[in-house]
Amino acid sequence: MLIEIGNRARAASRILSGKSAADKNKALLLAASALEENAEMIMAQNAVDVEAGKKNNLPSAFIDRLSLTSAVIAGIARGIREVARLPDPVGRILSESVIKDGFRLVKVSVPIGVIAVIYEARPNV
Repeated sequence: MLIEIGNRARAASRILSGKSAADKNKALLLAASALEENAEMIMAQNAVDVEAGKKNNLPSAFIDRLSLTSAVIAGIARGIREVARLPDPVGRILSESVIKDGFRLVKVSVPIGVIAVIYEARPNV
């Protein structure tokens, strides 16, 4: 399942790499809104995971960090909106110089593709 998610994310990153900052920010804002609009369903599904964790005798600290609340979901949505407010780094000139034979060398930021985050059940993650 994770390989399939990664492959789909890679395909999406290729599409997004050519989009404008406005388009990318619109997608981020839509994602934040979708999280909020689906918070009840997300928390209901999360409750299934929490219950399974309890049945499998997972430590209470793990269960606590696994549990989603409306406040946690709101915080995730807020974080996504904060990212949308950041300046788009793609296309920014990082450095430039003239090298031998008069060639101009320019270092420009480009899309990096996909970054995967593996959530660990540790405090303050």
